[in-house]
This record gives sequence, structure tokens and C-alpha cells, in this order.
Amino acid sequence: MAENLDPVLGGQGLGGFDPVMGGLMAVQQDLASSDPKVSIRALKDALRYGEKGAQLLIQAMQQDGDWEVKLAAWETLLKSDEP
Repeated sequence: MAENLDPVLGGQGLGGFDPVMGGLMAVQQDLASSDPKVSIRALKDALRYGEKGAQLLIQAMQQDGDWEVKLAAWETLLKSDEP
């Protein structure tokens, strides 16, 4: 019998995959890049993930070694519509 991989029917094929976390994890990976341009692009996507994304921006401001990334994180937070 074929293995049931249908997530709606309760199959095990997707094993805890969460599309929101997948996107957030991609942002985290890009922020860890040694290329500041990649990190800056990721910062612009981070706010799509609400509070967790905002935390990544704050972390980038505090910990990233590149001043351009720190500035981009600050500007992204400053322009944000979220309180």
C-alpha cells in the first residue's frame, strides 16, 4: 500500500513543515550571509513575519558586523507601520 503523504489526511510526509517558519528561516539564513546585500534584502522581508521578524531586525542592529546592515535594519524598523 502506498504511504499517505497528504497533510490534510494526516500523512507524515511534511513532518512539521510550517510555511511561515520556512520563510522566516530563509530570512534568518540570508541575514547570516557574509554578503551585506543579501542581508539587506532579507531585512526588507523580515517584517512580513510580524514580531519574530521585528526581533530579527533588532538583532541585526545589535549584532551584525556591517554598518550598512545595521543602518538598513534601523531604517526598516523606522519606516515600519507596526508600533
